[in-house]
Amino acid sequence: MSSLVDTEASARAAIARLGDARQLPLDVEGDGLFGYRAQLCTVQLCAGDDVVVVDTIAVDPDVLAPLVEGDAAEKIVHDASFDVRLLRDVGLDFGRLFDTSVAARFLGEPATGLASLVKKYLNVNLKKEKQQADWGKRPIDAEGLTYLENDVIYLEELADLLRDEIEDKDIGLEVAEESAWVVSSAYDETPDTRVPWVRIKGAFDLMPPDQAILREVAAVREAAAERMNVPPFKVVRNDILFELVKRKPRDNHQASKIHGITRGRARRVMRELVDAVQRGLDEDAPPAHELPRTGDAPPPEVREAKRKLHRSLSKWRKKEAAARDVDSQVVLPGHCLADVVARMPRSSEDLALTPGIGEFRVERYGEAILRHVAKS
Repeated sequence: MSSLVDTEASARAAIARLGDARQLPLDVEGDGLFGYRAQLCTVQLCAGDDVVVVDTIAVDPDVLAPLVEGDAAEKIVHDASFDVRLLRDVGLDFGRLFDTSVAARFLGEPATGLASLVKKYLNVNLKKEKQQADWGKRPIDAEGLTYLENDVIYLEELADLLRDEIEDKDIGLEVAEESAWVVSSAYDETPDTRVPWVRIKGAFDLMPPDQAILREVAAVREAAAERMNVPPFKVVRNDILFELVKRKPRDNHQASKIHGITRGRARRVMRELVDAVQRGLDEDAPPAHELPRTGDAPPPEVREAKRKLHRSLSKWRKKEAAARDVDSQVVLPGHCLADVVARMPRSSEDLALTPGIGEFRVERYGEAILRHVAKS
């Protein structure tokens, strides 16, 4: 049974019903493909067959804090990074987590999407047609409500089956550590504050004078996207920006020859884009302070030492995983391996500072890892 909650009173009543749950499947939806800034649109929670879909546009998400932030119930989430970030952005902390995507990866599942896992473990076909729906639109229809329900209704049963395999493999500590890392890394993630043109793929393949033009047209697109409340790519595609840089149109007539610029939202800002091209032509290069700071490149011997360390640790990790009959991520997650290579720790205390590695890995593998570092 699912219910759509769109008032604070009904939200508090639903929270009271779910408050005694020891496991709490959770999912969220946002409108990042449709708004300039992604907003939290719904939070789905489940206890048994009681599914609650909270309309967080109508209801202040703070009302969910007793369930989301507390550790009394372990939240069961699939691929939680997105969920944690959206909840973080509305000021909610996140309690204990069991991430079914992490569990599946650490069990070596070849396909770790929710639909694939539900099909394999529960023999249920999930419809994903609304995966990229605009969840900011109201009202939410019956089909949308069913989709939202399906994203949580199977999570507890799936988690229980995955836990059985995790216990058989004796990798519970590893899955718990990685689930905790998913939460902490999402909260520690710093916002991308770079100026718009720097964030465009291919910007640094251009020469400085063309970068100056890209800077101006990207700024026009960004301002229009904020004004229209849509993502920048829905105003003007990147390929159109690069065509503007290449052709350098002097007027609307010349600009209109660029494919796609006379359609939709791009047509509405075409004059602004042409003016931006002319401003860019007056500059030799973008301001130096907008360029990324690369710092001094490490000397060749250091780069070679890091490459050698990455190869040796990867080989060791694969061999150790085979001996334990587990996935390589169990022995040393990829992000931990990259961190060790980047920092090259020389002591157990330094190794323990690696985010997500866990004290149990330092105890079990610390000496082996540090030997590989010492040899590099």
